[in-house]
Amino acid sequence: MLLKFLIFVYRFSNVVCVTRSHDSLFENERYTGGGGRSAEALGFEEMWAGGESLTSINNNEDSQDDGSGRTRVDFLAEEDMTVLRPLIFVELSALMDKSGQRVGKVKPAKRKRKEDGTLFGLSLATLLEKDSHIMVETHSVPLVFQKVLGELEKRGIQEEGILRVAGNKQRVESLCAKLDHEFYTRPEVADHLIASAHVHELSTLLKRLIRLMPQPLLTSHLLHLFYQSQGVPDCLQALNLLVLLLPTEHRATLYALLTFLANVVANQQSNKMSAHNVAMIMAPSFFPPNVLVAKSGLKAELGLAVQCCRLMEAMMDAGERLWLVPNQLIRQLRIINTGGRKENNDIGGGAAVVRIDAPQFLLNSVPIALDKYSTVGDVIIR
Repeated sequence: MLLKFLIFVYRFSNVVCVTRSHDSLFENERYTGGGGRSAEALGFEEMWAGGESLTSINNNEDSQDDGSGRTRVDFLAEEDMTVLRPLIFVELSALMDKSGQRVGKVKPAKRKRKEDGTLFGLSLATLLEKDSHIMVETHSVPLVFQKVLGELEKRGIQEEGILRVAGNKQRVESLCAKLDHEFYTRPEVADHLIASAHVHELSTLLKRLIRLMPQPLLTSHLLHLFYQSQGVPDCLQALNLLVLLLPTEHRATLYALLTFLANVVANQQSNKMSAHNVAMIMAPSFFPPNVLVAKSGLKAELGLAVQCCRLMEAMMDAGERLWLVPNQLIRQLRIINTGGRKENNDIGGGAAVVRIDAPQFLLNSVPIALDKYSTVGDVIIR
């Protein structure tokens, strides 16, 4: 059977990812398990068009909130985030449980593999540590991402086919090798290499940087929860909570990338890159197929690719809203930080309170006291 679909082969990560299909995957008919034939179309575009977009699903009053009067996560101290993380996880667990999505115990990150090279294949934390040796200012986005994104904003934002058109393979390989050698030893040479590279080579380099990180941008232990969020009616709220749970450097780099992608889409009249196109191209970098895909058949894998592209588009559309801390969590944080003096609650003793609704266990608005030492496990045990 002849496959009739266009694919992008990501040579640098050894991943083949379906990004476009105008016809059925099969030229004529497809055999079914029972020996009969089925004309069921399996094209990527048909599957995309056949479902409701996550953006339209989120088109409710809460999702339309412009964020006025809300707090950005970047404005909170690390001590505040330490207090908030268990509360965020409880909110996320309750939200996904209502949709029949099982969160379960968050698995610890796998043992970090050996990081080879001086630029590519390094974790965001390692890149930031190396940055500190060549610059005084502290920041949360690695310098190489800042420089490449800045150059693409400057010269490539209106380039037709930006992100979609691959750079010349030999020139990309040469550029990557030189940057890997010069970026931290001779920064001025690295700056010249980036400034003189073609924008398509830079966009290819950017995708390579993301894919060669030791763990995904959305982290190994949260990636599957990001994917599960597409099954939640209020997908935007789930994505918001998940972004807040990301480590600082991952959250900041994600913001820089989504901001750039939003600017690409804003210039689609010049670059011919709609949100749909950008989502298809970038989804494999944010949702690595080798991490998510199980051996469950072509149709299942294609369905997974469609959902990842929808999530990618939803994240680009949500933008700034993903970095805003829900007001109820800010109120709970203030109560905890002030010892509960401003809240007259059912528990007493100056503790903050969350109320648990779990109808399947006959629990309705059960108050549970929290302090800065509380964990998710404490809430579940009670």
